[in-house]
Amino acid sequence: ILDETPDDVSALEGLASVCVKSNRWREARPLFETLIAKQADRLDYQLELARVQMNLKDYAAARELLVTHVADKTLIVAGLLAFAGFAYKIAAFPMHFWCPDVYQGASLPFTAFLSVISKAAGLGILIRFVAAFVGDGTWTMTSADGSGAKLPWPMILAVVSALTMTVGNLAALFQTNMKRLLAYSSIAHAGYLLMGMVALVPGAGGTTDGWEPIAFYMIVYLFMNLGAFLIVAFTSRTTGDESLNALRGLGQKNGALAVGFLVIIAALIGLPPTAGFTAKMQLFIVAINNGFVWLAVLAGFNTAISSWYYMRIVRVMFLDPATDDRVVAPRAAVGAFVVLLVVPVFYLFLWPDAALSYIGRLSLAIG
Repeated sequence: ILDETPDDVSALEGLASVCVKSNRWREARPLFETLIAKQADRLDYQLELARVQMNLKDYAAARELLVTHVADKTLIVAGLLAFAGFAYKIAAFPMHFWCPDVYQGASLPFTAFLSVISKAAGLGILIRFVAAFVGDGTWTMTSADGSGAKLPWPMILAVVSALTMTVGNLAALFQTNMKRLLAYSSIAHAGYLLMGMVALVPGAGGTTDGWEPIAFYMIVYLFMNLGAFLIVAFTSRTTGDESLNALRGLGQKNGALAVGFLVIIAALIGLPPTAGFTAKMQLFIVAINNGFVWLAVLAGFNTAISSWYYMRIVRVMFLDPATDDRVVAPRAAVGAFVVLLVVPVFYLFLWPDAALSYIGRLSLAIG
C-alpha cells in the first residue's frame, strides 16, 4: 500500500496550483502546497512506522496480526494516523478545511479535477487500505498483562462519515460563491462515500457489500460533478461573476443549459429519475444491512438539508428575473459536452445493471 499511495495525484495538484494566477490563489496556494507536503510525509511516515515497528515484510503480515487479535498498539495508532492522511485526500472531516479556499482560488478546470479525479484516487487507495485490515470489524489492542481492548473501526468510519456530510451540508447553506458551494457539496459527498466504507466487513460468505456501491457512486459523481463545474465555468466566464448571480435568469437566457443544470442538481440531491438516486440508495442499503441504521437516517436528513441550497440554485435560474440582457449561448462543443455528462445520469438510473456487473467483475479481478 505504501508504494501505491497517490503521490502522483498530489504532484498534479501541486502542478495545478502553479498554473493558476489570481489574487485569491496567491492566498490559497501556500496553504495548499504546504498541506500537500505535510500530508504526504505524514501518510508515508505512519505506514512505514507500522511496518518497521512490527518488523513486517508486507501489509499482509500486519493484517494477520489484526485478524488474529494480537495487534500492537503502535500498528493501530499508525493506521489511524494514516487514515487522517487519506481523509485529507478526499476532503473528509476533520481534514476538509483546505477545500473551500483552494476551490475558490483555483481555476474551474483544476477545481473540477480536484473534486473528482483526486477524490477518486484517494478513495480507491483508502478502500485498499481498509480492506487489508478488515478482519471481523474489530481491532484488538493487547496490553502487557494480556488483556485486550477492542477498537471497532467501522464505527470510527461511521462517525467520520456522519460529521463529514453534516459539516459539508450545513456550511454549504451559507455560501453564495458557486465554487465554495460546490466545495462544501464535495465534502458532503465524501461523507456519503464513507458511509459505504462501513460495509467492507466480510459477511458469512467472506464477501463484502461496500465496494460496488462506492464504485458506482463515484462513477455517477464523476458525471454530475463535472457537469456542474462545466456549467458554472461557462456562466462565470460569460458574466465575469462566480456567485449565484451569474445564474440569475438562466432559464430565460438559455433554457436548454438551465434544464441540463437542473438534471445535474437533481442527481446531486439524489432524486429520481437520476442515477444519483440509485447510487445513494445503494449506500443507504449497505449501511442499514450492516447495522448502521442511524447513519442512514442521518444521511437522509443531510439529503434534505442539501436540497435547500441546491434548490436555491434552481430558484435563481428559473424564478428570478435576469439582471441583464447578455446572451448566454455556449459553443457547440460545450453544449455537446453537457449532453454527454447529462445522458449517463439518466442511463445509469434506468439501466444500472451493466455498470454494476462491470464493477463486480473488476472487483474480482483486483481481489
